[in-house]
Amino acid sequence: ITASRVEVLNGFEAESSGKLSNLGSITLDGNNSDIVSLMYIKTTSDNWCVAACDENGEVQLVFIDVIDTADSNKDESTGLKAEFRANSIFNCSDVKGSTKMREYLVRAHSIELLGTMASGQNGTAVSVWTSTPFVSNSHHHDSEKEVDQDCSYQEMQIFHRGEDRDPVPILDFRWVAGGGVDAFPWLITFSVDSVVVHRRSCLKFDWFPVAEILYSVTKVTCPDLGVLKLGYSSSLTPFDSLPHLRSALRNVVKSTDEKRFLLSDWHPEAMMAFMCAEPKGPIVAIRNYIKG
Repeated sequence: ITASRVEVLNGFEAESSGKLSNLGSITLDGNNSDIVSLMYIKTTSDNWCVAACDENGEVQLVFIDVIDTADSNKDESTGLKAEFRANSIFNCSDVKGSTKMREYLVRAHSIELLGTMASGQNGTAVSVWTSTPFVSNSHHHDSEKEVDQDCSYQEMQIFHRGEDRDPVPILDFRWVAGGGVDAFPWLITFSVDSVVVHRRSCLKFDWFPVAEILYSVTKVTCPDLGVLKLGYSSSLTPFDSLPHLRSALRNVVKSTDEKRFLLSDWHPEAMMAFMCAEPKGPIVAIRNYIKG
């Protein structure tokens, strides 16, 4: 992975108005596996973060810090340098130990919530990975076997219509922000004939479908087979070729606002105001308003 910096200079010619500077590169740990997916993840810090997935399904978070080399070494000329930190978080491959190269689609809402799916293989499920804290016992005896915790993310498979009895091939999936106080974003899955919205409440662990919108179907008459119904067929994903779906889903699906369960202001004065303003007493106020 190579980090570069683009400098746009004043000039009339586009070819000579830009300058690309190499800030550094990193070779990820692995069995000389090729990177098949690279996804930018927005973080709360000032650094950059990308999720890299190789052909074996190993997903790593790569943090990129840009520093000024002039501050650390006075002899060098003024310039910028990239420092890399890579952490392996999970393996999304469903075939462990396979030597066959596969491509994976990785989309991230944040570093705590990611989705993966095998692309080009008629995948029928999206794996949702949620970060979980790992607690270990440091005072274990030598005779006891320590539990091998090789993944700090918990996996859950999401099917297009919520059931795996008759799974439907999924073309693509996206994360879409719902309401203003949502505990989790929407997970939207696209098939050849419909788009389904999945959502998760702050009080439940499962993702469940809440709405489905069908695409327009093209009918083709064949002399031998009769009338055939053709679903979505395009080189672009449904999310890109049908941009009106996002606004349509927002009008159909009610925002998963968690204001009944979460408070944005946990300041002690705000909690005391809720308790004092409740006519039925502080116990009712704590039950109804201060809940998380």
